[in-house]
Amino acid sequence: MAIKLIITADDCGLSQGIDHAAGSLFDKGMVSTASIMMNYPHVGHSFDYFGRLPNLETGIHLNLTEGEPLSEIAQKSDLVRSSGRFRNKLFLYAQALFLSTKMQNAIEVEFRSQIERFIALAGQTPTHITTHMHFHVFPAIRDIIYHLAEEYDVQWVRNHDFRSSLVPMHPLLDTRSKIAETPHNFFIPDYLTVVKAYLEFPHSFMQHDILKLEGIVEIVVHPSAPEDIHFPHDASYSPAARHREVVYLEKVFDLLAPQMGHEIEVINISGVLNQAI
Repeated sequence: MAIKLIITADDCGLSQGIDHAAGSLFDKGMVSTASIMMNYPHVGHSFDYFGRLPNLETGIHLNLTEGEPLSEIAQKSDLVRSSGRFRNKLFLYAQALFLSTKMQNAIEVEFRSQIERFIALAGQTPTHITTHMHFHVFPAIRDIIYHLAEEYDVQWVRNHDFRSSLVPMHPLLDTRSKIAETPHNFFIPDYLTVVKAYLEFPHSFMQHDILKLEGIVEIVVHPSAPEDIHFPHDASYSPAARHREVVYLEKVFDLLAPQMGHEIEVINISGVLNQAI
């Protein structure tokens, strides 16, 4: 059984430099889809730029931890500091453990606002949903996302299961996991791995971990050029750090080159749905 890779560029829309780096990786066959954040000023650039790459599929990167919310109800909620910007991920994680009805409502309204903005700019629904800082690992927030994914006819949602997360020396990785078979109207890739998790390890670690799987694996990269004049001053994870991921991914692909087209295939979401396991 071939390993099928969905390679996602996260945080698009945060900066023009991120968009351009994602486009460059797409041209090299190392990105197949882009996840776009909707609450930053450069989001319009994302749709203009990616619109010239018709085979690059675009989805939404829901965000509750950086920048400003789009909805008035979220702006007035505890999600936001007095400055008008989202609180950090630790606050959100703590809230998500015991999500109040009021907070749940604010989150759902904010998600709808971000999705509706995507539709207004793209002229179509997002192909997929991912979350900034992976907050859909919490069941209460994940339930909201799953409901909206079905309502908006989203084609796939990022895997949330730790047992299906490929990280270096994962002691509990379940290679038999078939979360994609769960009863939803959308698809969930079998595995998730993030380039960032491997940066301190040899490139061969990621290569070998990918090759030991069967099924559909989403690889996440946070791309950027080493310097980015458009990068927001208050955003986390610098352009230089993001560029390390680009270089790392390129070297992993060099190692995987002999298997490309045989044991390994890079696909977009249409390929996933047509060749789903």
